[in-house]
Amino acid sequence: TISLRVLVPVIAGLVMRYRVPGADAFSNEKKALIHKIRERSLVYVVYATFCTTFMQQNDSSATQILVMALSQVILLCAAMVIAWILLFIFFNRKP
Repeated sequence: TISLRVLVPVIAGLVMRYRVPGADAFSNEKKALIHKIRERSLVYVVYATFCTTFMQQNDSSATQILVMALSQVILLCAAMVIAWILLFIFFNRKP
């Protein structure tokens, strides 16, 4: 499950950081590399979960999936418009 794919590495990393001597210094030295690995691992977990979900038989039709995706885009655009309006209302000071 996704919780095991995410929680186990996070917990293992935290244990190593605080229990293994030199791990904290190593992670500070290799911060850029670790950042790249973390980003790519997250993309892999999301991709693998997405593929597993859609490889299984489900009762959703193509129309339902399209409506869901379109409604997500509409909700995102609405949230962005509301955020810009509130930004203009509350922070309308000119420099």
